Amino acid sequence: MRFFFFLIGTIFLLGIGEKTLAQVENNPFIMKSPNYELVYTETKFDEIEFPVSEVEYLTIGGDKTFAAFKYNSGGQYSQTPKAKQILYRYFEKIKSLRGHTFFKGEDVATFNVVSNEKEYWCVIQVYDEGASYTLSVLEKKDFQGAKDSQSLLDKLTSSGEVDLYISFSSGSANLSESSQQIIEEVAKFMRKVPKLSISIEGHTDNVGDHQDNMTLSEERAKSVKRALVLQGVDPSRMQTKGWGDTHPVAPNDTKEGRLKNRRVSLIKIN
Repeated sequence: MRFFFFLIGTIFLLGIGEKTLAQVENNPFIMKSPNYELVYTETKFDEIEFPVSEVEYLTIGGDKTFAAFKYNSGGQYSQTPKAKQILYRYFEKIKSLRGHTFFKGEDVATFNVVSNEKEYWCVIQVYDEGASYTLSVLEKKDFQGAKDSQSLLDKLTSSGEVDLYISFSSGSANLSESSQQIIEEVAKFMRKVPKLSISIEGHTDNVGDHQDNMTLSEERAKSVKRALVLQGVDPSRMQTKGWGDTHPVAPNDTKEGRLKNRRVSLIKIN
């Protein structure tokens, strides 16, 4: 299991601003366990690799709130809570918010919550057998304007193409579970208009080797095609193409720009 966050033992914080503290305290996804004190927090646009299995990670970008907590017994002897106790309390909190648990490890867990048409991703990591833990809560940046089948079809019909912001496992062509809904909506309009043919075209940002990005974008386009075939769409109506980093729609010098460039486009053929 890789570690995403710096060790809390290296943090020495003189103070947390009242505004920042209020942002953490008012965040419904941030949990402060009994006898733990908030020692560090930050809010910014960022990308996080969320673990979704022992070896698989999902890169999500958006507005992040990060909080680090350290155990403080208040000078009285008490046993530090175990990692499973901290994780269990957070499981219960996410359950109360009607969230979904994507991954549970011995000292880390990933959750997904959809609330008020916004999608949130949360990861909790416990360190040193409960001596400290961190929480990262990310409100996913949503570039997906058209989401339902009719809106997607209208966009494709009027402009000849529509972009899909589909989540894949980091560095791979494996579709994430959270991408299933948009795949189903595309399949709906493809079944509704049986004479429609499309080109499914993958795009990446410019991070990494150019040729690797070309290959990855092609494989991601093929993954979308396979998913649509499983939804009953005739494969002869779909072709695939990978463009790698050659067709950006935003500058690649910012995290938000790179996030926007990682997409799958549907191009109307007839």
